Amino acid sequence: MIKYHSTYAKENVTYRPYLGLNNDKVDNNQESIIEKEDEEFPGKKAAMGVAHHKQIMIKILRQLDKRKDIENIRLTCKQFYALSFFIENQTQLFSYTGYWSLKRYCIRFFNYCLLVVEGNSLEMIEYPEEPRWNVIKFLIDNKKKIEYMISNCEKLRLGNVPPRILEIFKSVDCFKNIKEFCWHDNEIDELNINDGIFKSYVYESDRRCLLLITKYFKLINYSMSSSFIGYDNEGFKKTFGVNGILCDTPMYISYNLSLSRHRGFNNNTLEDLNSAYLKLKDKDKDLDLKIETLYTKVGLLSIYIGEKPIELTNEINIRCLSNDISKMINLDCLNMNFQTVGSEMFYSFIDFLPKRLKHLRLSDCNGLTYYHLCKISRICPLIETLSLTEIEMKEITIRRIILQFRNLKLLKVSFGKRYRIRNIIDSIVIRDGTRKKGMVRWPNIDGLYIKCCKAEEREIKVLEKMAEITPRRAGQFTFRHRTYGTYEQNLEIIVQRKFCDYDQHKIVFY
Repeated sequence: MIKYHSTYAKENVTYRPYLGLNNDKVDNNQESIIEKEDEEFPGKKAAMGVAHHKQIMIKILRQLDKRKDIENIRLTCKQFYALSFFIENQTQLFSYTGYWSLKRYCIRFFNYCLLVVEGNSLEMIEYPEEPRWNVIKFLIDNKKKIEYMISNCEKLRLGNVPPRILEIFKSVDCFKNIKEFCWHDNEIDELNINDGIFKSYVYESDRRCLLLITKYFKLINYSMSSSFIGYDNEGFKKTFGVNGILCDTPMYISYNLSLSRHRGFNNNTLEDLNSAYLKLKDKDKDLDLKIETLYTKVGLLSIYIGEKPIELTNEINIRCLSNDISKMINLDCLNMNFQTVGSEMFYSFIDFLPKRLKHLRLSDCNGLTYYHLCKISRICPLIETLSLTEIEMKEITIRRIILQFRNLKLLKVSFGKRYRIRNIIDSIVIRDGTRKKGMVRWPNIDGLYIKCCKAEEREIKVLEKMAEITPRRAGQFTFRHRTYGTYEQNLEIIVQRKFCDYDQHKIVFY
């Protein structure tokens, strides 16, 4: 841990915190004279600045607790360079081991945890409801430095950050590299959004900030208490967000789209949303054209209808949904609940899926048949990652899935309670031959993730024997029992012919 003397700026005098550097008083008038002299040699001044901050970085490294801390540093040079700016203010830098054993670097200012850096993610947490003037002044004074630090981050988490803080960064362009965004522990990149993000009564300033961050993070989410796009009983009218909120510049809206149905989606909600849509259309005659253009830019689509799926039994609704998906010609990843469409209509729904689809996740697949999978593989031959949960049909086996999808690389299959674990083991074990009999049968794909009900003792012994006699590297074949929220144990098996980076396909696998 690095410790600094708490110092305060006085009139005409500036203090530097203790870092093993010269901590003498510096006259502001003398600094202005030096700056005027350096204006004649801007290159020299820049070089001196880089050398100065490089020296600070070296001293930070030397003062970390262990040598291992230096090896585990995941900050980029650019972020570390920005951190050195903060060190020259009344800040403290702490390093400790966080979740998943990653090193976390926490920046504190007057006992407020302002920024936390972990890997390529950044957290802004622990802000008071009414931030004191010194916190706001610190952020305003160091705005450029904070932007400099954020510019290489790919993940951002905000925890109870007041609107006054967000307003400081309303014109920040450095968020363009953010790929995942988390607000109050609800990850928008998963697109499972409901009104739990906000309190029951959402203040206008919070709504404004939500619009603000969705614009700069290039994400779509206007489903605070309803849905971004919905279908009425006739299946033709589209509805938009809370109070008809739509981004002022729809062309900036991203390549992610959420089709959401709120749990309280009723006729009154439909009437309010439809009237909001008509008001929007009166203001913007080209609204439908902009929506059509938006569809062509959608790369990731997540259809979420709450914790308890409600079948859209109305055939017009399914046809309207299918028609919209058919316009998403650049759709790359689809995440939906199988029960949204239902077993009977899903077979015709497949015809509207784009041919270039590469990542598909179907949850709650009770009723999904092998013929459904055959048609999906024919319509979408480029699928590389596939996730199927709660499969009950015994005709669907791991081997048949892999043979059906020719370009498959990653597969996650979750079997229901009716499925026999013995059949699962038969799919990954070599039964014939003399030398290799009983070894793991490596699939023709890179990674296979299996989840099923709790295994019996004799089945565990078979898996242990397979692991014992199969030559492999660590992590290529693993199995374990995991207990979930209902205290029900499930067996998880991972078979990797090649080591896979599951984080790249988080939307598909988790």
